[in-house]
Amino acid sequence: RCCEIRKVNPLKKVLVDLDAWVTGLRRDQWASRSNIRKVEIDHDHGGLLKVNPLAGWDRHRVWDYIKQHDVPYNELHERGYPSMTPQTQDKLVKRLQNKIRTAADRICLFEEDGLENADVAVVSYGITSRVAQRAIDMAHERGLKVGKLRLITAWPFPDKKIVELAARVKAFVVPELNLGQMVREVERAAAGKAKTIAVPHAGGGVHNPEEILKAIVEASRC
Repeated sequence: RCCEIRKVNPLKKVLVDLDAWVTGLRRDQWASRSNIRKVEIDHDHGGLLKVNPLAGWDRHRVWDYIKQHDVPYNELHERGYPSMTPQTQDKLVKRLQNKIRTAADRICLFEEDGLENADVAVVSYGITSRVAQRAIDMAHERGLKVGKLRLITAWPFPDKKIVELAARVKAFVVPELNLGQMVREVERAAAGKAKTIAVPHAGGGVHNPEEILKAIVEASRC
């Protein structure tokens, strides 16, 4: 859908009044382009003449030409994105993922309060955290031992903190402004050592603090 909006539809509008167009397609870019010709009929755009002058070039020849003739190019090439081939994307995405995982302890951010002797840990993020705080205050007024873990970064997820808490709290309460996403991560990290109670909300507004309080009361009875 993204490519259709940004590329396909705008291209159709531009080509509608033309007789021919020139592309930068190369046979070495994708398997689906391995048989393109330098000159062919573009049946996808009403039978236009389609000229692919670089069809037989490879990546090295392209870069040689760029350097020799000082041709401007997208700076993303200098930032680790030289192409969009499946092989390149697999390599680069995995590199970024490993980079984040290696630094997880340093870049995983969260705020905690009142968890030292808590029976229940309320895990929240975003705007829901404000409503959750009100529910926690109401629970304290009832004498319940409740603490909060507010996620500042959603990923990397604070697995180690959840594991630590799961060993000493009765349950987690996870209010979120959707029908259940982060609660799955909490369940996974807790690994059955503490109960996890979801408090979903489909949107159009925010939670009523009473809804979260009800879950906290339930959790305290586990």
